[in-house]
Formats: sequence, C-alpha cells, structure tokens
Amino acid sequence: MNRWKGALAVVAAAALLASCSGGDDPSPTAQPTTPASGATTTEAPSDATFPGSCEPGDLSDADYTVEFGEMGAAQDEWAGGLDRTWRHFLPFTFTNTMDVGCTFVVTFDLAVDGEAGKATDGFSVPLKAGQSFHGQMFDLDGPLGLEDAESASTSATLTASVSEVGGTRYFGDYYDLSFEVGERDGVGSATTVPVTVTTTAVAAGMPERLFTAYQDLYWLLGLDGDGDVITVARNTQDALTVPGETTIWFALAGGGSSGFSRELMPMSTYDDVTSWTFVAKPQFTELDK
Repeated sequence: MNRWKGALAVVAAAALLASCSGGDDPSPTAQPTTPASGATTTEAPSDATFPGSCEPGDLSDADYTVEFGEMGAAQDEWAGGLDRTWRHFLPFTFTNTMDVGCTFVVTFDLAVDGEAGKATDGFSVPLKAGQSFHGQMFDLDGPLGLEDAESASTSATLTASVSEVGGTRYFGDYYDLSFEVGERDGVGSATTVPVTVTTTAVAAGMPERLFTAYQDLYWLLGLDGDGDVITVARNTQDALTVPGETTIWFALAGGGSSGFSRELMPMSTYDDVTSWTFVAKPQFTELDK
C-alpha cells in the first residue's frame, strides 16, 4: 500500500504545478478508448503550433463561458475535512467555447457585498471543443460565518468571477491506448482507484517528447450522460510504457479549503459518472523548446 500512498503525494505536487460520502459503492463500468489509426510518430508542425489545440498562454473571455448557481449544501468528506457536518458552496458550469481542445487553468474570486477577495478557488481540466465542466467552488462557511446546518442562509450578495484563466496544449489521444478503471480502494477522502493503461504506440502526428521529460501528466475524467466532465482526478508519474502496460493510481476525493486549486470533486459526484476519459501527455514536447 505504500506504493500507492506515494502516488497520492504526487497528486498534490501536480496540483501545484498546474497553477455525500464515498462508501463502498462499485465503480462505473470501465470504458476503453478507441485507438487512433496510426502506429508511428510523425514529425510535429514546425511552427510550434498543434492543430486542434489552444496554444499556451492567457485566454480571453471569448474562449469560455462560466455560470454560477445558487448556494448549495453537502454533508460529505469535504465537510469533514473542514471539521463541519455541513459545508456550503457555489455550483458552476465552465464551458470551452473554442473550436479546439484546451487544458484550462482557472482562478475564481468571490466578492461578498461588493468586497472582492473574500475567497479564491480554482481548477485545471482538459476540455474538448464545446465540452463543459460541472463542479463546486468555494468553502463559503468561513467567509460568511454560516452556522453548521443544511438550512444555513445568508443575506449577503455573493459575486463570483474569473480572475485568471490560461491554457496549455491539449493533444487529445497522444497515445494509441486502451484503459480500464479498476475497483476503488478505501473510503471517503482516502479513496483511490487504479487505472490500467495498455499502449501500442505514440499516435501519428504527435510531437516528440523532450528527452528530459521522463514523466507524463495524467487525468482521469468522469463524464455524465451528456459527455460533460463532472469529476477530475490527476497524477504525474513516469511516462507510459510504449508498447506495454502501466498502472496509475488516482486519488478521487479530498476537498481542500478555498485558496487552493481543486483537482478533485466530492465522492458523491462519482455516482453520476456514466463513462470515463483518460488523458495522458508528456510534461514537455519539442513544441516547448
């Protein structure tokens, strides 16, 4: 088990670089990807761009939309991490409005009665063109002084906004691969899940990894019936064996207070996952020279 605990520590490190309770319910059925047709790597575009992906850097408000809902309440492992029975949050939907994929890095600000900076929060997630991410932001109980009850309310005016948004390349299927999501281990905030990845090659047309890039960045995304992202789990570890089989363990939950980039969603969101997306890419490619 020590091996997997080490993997969890890497998850936290990856988060820094990017900037109802769980129980024993079974994982949704694993979904294999459809391998790309190519079996060899071809030369990347010489102009350091990549078709089908945004380019690294700041993004404008024309590249996305974000909508926040009304304050919600939950009694789960995130609340437990805050030493509360109930926690309160703002649900949101973030949509990639570009015609290319992009790995978004977003920071939110919460203003209370017009006073900005009462809380900050954020996330990073790869989204295809037109795809949305439905999530939860902010631990409102501290900034608003809410009572520890589901029915807690406030008369304050809450205004959430995007303070920063950037993007990094999204290669889609960098590898020709299939994957299988295994059975969960642990409960609540300690829940992890293994993903077994079988690769045959680097997909055709992908840029070569830099020889100093020994690790890959990994995302396990849970999708709803509309194909939108409702869970995000991350890890960073040695690059996938090509060809070969690699097992990657992901932490699924954990919460965390406002002011940190949330790389996870509550365990209860996994009950609504209907399919999985596994995303892998090198830390650096020749496009980053």
